[in-house]
Amino acid sequence: MSGDLSNFPIEYPKGSGIRIGVVSNGKKGEASSVSFRVTVRAKITGRGRFQKQRSTLKAAKKYAEEQHFKIRSQGRAAFSMNDEQRIDAVRALEVLKGTDLTLEEVARYARPRLRPDNGQYSVQNVADRIVAVKDRMNLRPRTLSDFRNRLSRFCRTFGGTNIMEVEHTDVIEWIQSLGLSHRSKHNYLMAVNGFFKWAQEENDSVDQA
Repeated sequence: MSGDLSNFPIEYPKGSGIRIGVVSNGKKGEASSVSFRVTVRAKITGRGRFQKQRSTLKAAKKYAEEQHFKIRSQGRAAFSMNDEQRIDAVRALEVLKGTDLTLEEVARYARPRLRPDNGQYSVQNVADRIVAVKDRMNLRPRTLSDFRNRLSRFCRTFGGTNIMEVEHTDVIEWIQSLGLSHRSKHNYLMAVNGFFKWAQEENDSVDQA
């Protein structure tokens, strides 16, 4: 795409809090092309920052509009609450007064930790378990620290997501968005692959028990 890209990132649709930024696809010494990354912040999703990349600005704007419509549609559900639910919400908001947390953020954080559904856990829940296991394996401090750091960064984006809902393409796009060297991207991919492999093996052992 040709044209002035100095105004990016932009908010689109206006007032939505959704941003569209520019990502350079070129390598050093080569002609550079760009794609467009749509970012929906954690404060909007209530489940961690969400990003998707599109090859054209038109496609990125269309995706941003779809997400904005979905968020607004979900907001209309508040009008269907009964009196008991409204009172409960008011009490919860009173507890959260003085913080920048939303009711949805707290609920999404607490739900998989307090009452997981039949073994279906969030990414953060499984991450806590695998880190606890590795802590008992007497690994080299540097190895354990590197794994913790990469998994922690992964959880900042996907922590509240049901582990069964994270797709391979989501992981690849997330790694690409980090802006790291090829070697660092490979290390992150290996760490996340190891995480999912462990989760699968753990799930299989429970099924066979």
